[in-house]
Amino acid sequence: MFKPLIMVVDDEKDLADDVAELIRSTGKYDTTVVYSAKEALNKIDQHNWLLGIPKNRISCIILDIKMPEMDGMQFLNKLWKIREEQYPPGSELSQGRDYIPVIILSAWEDKEKWTNTPRKLEYLRKPVNEEELFAALERVMKGRAEYSKMWGEVEQKGKERGFLE
Repeated sequence: MFKPLIMVVDDEKDLADDVAELIRSTGKYDTTVVYSAKEALNKIDQHNWLLGIPKNRISCIILDIKMPEMDGMQFLNKLWKIREEQYPPGSELSQGRDYIPVIILSAWEDKEKWTNTPRKLEYLRKPVNEEELFAALERVMKGRAEYSKMWGEVEQKGKERGFLE
């Protein structure tokens, strides 16, 4: 059975591993863990599907904000740039869809900062509360189900036209 893949990005290895295990324990999701934003960008690139068509196997990113080398905001700006390159503004594909939804994970009281970003983000405060984590994932994945339906239709048309096996 296909399970959505959740990527946890946090430089605190124990915390990242614990959050991933908690998510995996539900039986609803697969998880992958990376310990830096640079690693996360590489992982996103590795999980692209359909020969460059803008779809990614990663269904959601849980992102720490305070990290060395590249912080969460720098990572988000790069992620959004990738999205805009693959979903040109104004195109049918870009309408109301996020490339990969993000749940911000922060030890700091900066929820208001993250509610005023160009994209809708979920926000969780460290230490992670299980109920809040699962509720945020459910909200994100509910929206992702509509996105997956659209891509199912794209894949079907690709098969009908002989582009996909």
